[in-house]
Amino acid sequence: MHTNEREILNSLRVGVVVHATDTRIVYSNPMAAELLGLTEDQMQGKTAIDPTWHFCLEDGSRMAKEDYPVNRILKTKQDLKDLTVGIQRSTTQDVCWVQVSGFAEVDLQGVLQHVVVSFHDITDRQNALVRLRQSEDLFRTLAIAAPVGIFHTDADGNCVYVNERWCLIAGMQAAEARGTGWTKSIHPQDRERVGDLWYQAATHDRPFLAEYRFMRPDQSVVWVIGQASAERDPVGKLVGYVGTITDISARKELESKLEHQAHYDFLTEVYNRGQFMALAERELLRVKRYPAPLSLVAIDLDHFKAINDQYGHDVGDQVLREFSLLCRSKLREQDLMARLGGEEFALLFPQTHAEQAMEVVERMRYAIEASAIKIAGSSGLKYTASFGVTCFRGVNDTVDTLLRRADEALYQAKHEGRNRAVLRG
Repeated sequence: MHTNEREILNSLRVGVVVHATDTRIVYSNPMAAELLGLTEDQMQGKTAIDPTWHFCLEDGSRMAKEDYPVNRILKTKQDLKDLTVGIQRSTTQDVCWVQVSGFAEVDLQGVLQHVVVSFHDITDRQNALVRLRQSEDLFRTLAIAAPVGIFHTDADGNCVYVNERWCLIAGMQAAEARGTGWTKSIHPQDRERVGDLWYQAATHDRPFLAEYRFMRPDQSVVWVIGQASAERDPVGKLVGYVGTITDISARKELESKLEHQAHYDFLTEVYNRGQFMALAERELLRVKRYPAPLSLVAIDLDHFKAINDQYGHDVGDQVLREFSLLCRSKLREQDLMARLGGEEFALLFPQTHAEQAMEVVERMRYAIEASAIKIAGSSGLKYTASFGVTCFRGVNDTVDTLLRRADEALYQAKHEGRNRAVLRG
């Protein structure tokens, strides 16, 4: 090797080693010695399989000696390019990671003379890759163990990853969710709204947050709260979204029950007083703005206290339930029925004149009179009801005045002998 060639090699920040055909080192530059943890003098004469070091594969396992770079070149007679190798040196427990290339040097007759191997330090890069893999492994572990569904999309909202919990909640396989497939699992009634909310979040660069439903292939429905945030690269460019879905079906079911309890009578399943008053007020405002007939009816079960006293409250409750079912069977979808308290009920008939309301009420009264409640030890418990009917008179009417007139008509029905309907227009 010429002096100027040696000077160039010695100045390189890349390790260079020249092996004889028996793998003995005949030349190494300073960087090679530094990477292998030896001096240049110590390097001379050593073979590739010297016990001073051993090589590792990328997974950390020990490399077989026949796969050492110089041995591989000698065996295959082919150049080696960019092989990642770990060097475990005897002087330290740390592994020095290098990227190795090499080639066989032959004379004019094609006879092998030397094997030249070069390698440069990629320890920082390799350690970063290890940390990245560890981070990915940790993410996968967390994603598997997480009690929420996790999803990852590209910048256009196309799904690139979902965890197992997401698949379980949505009732969809991961392969089906990829791309825009995930949107197919959203309940048809929520799909457009969710798409609009996602678009608004993306347009205004804010997190996505919404409650919506998934419809599984078996038609079962799952309520979720979905949230997602933008993922950006180091220069701030949007590259995707990462988000979660949490099953809130139990909460939604509880909310539905509480809302039902707030609006309906627990025993009869008709509206309670508060909800009836609110709905009646809304209907009254409507007819004041857009004139139309409206009728209200007050109902009271006759001698109900005697039924409770003679048969007990369980039978009394049964009477109230069956009375409510019978009345509701005579109503239209737009008609309202409520239990105001005890055995007192009210009906509201939109788009109905008082005379028409009286016809409906009479049909109810006859049906009640003809019915009998089946109870133990009796051929059937008979009962009756009294009705007071009134109608909307004008803009000065309120729900309270309507109820008051209906109560007055009801009182008159009671006074005249019960089991009858009285109209007070």
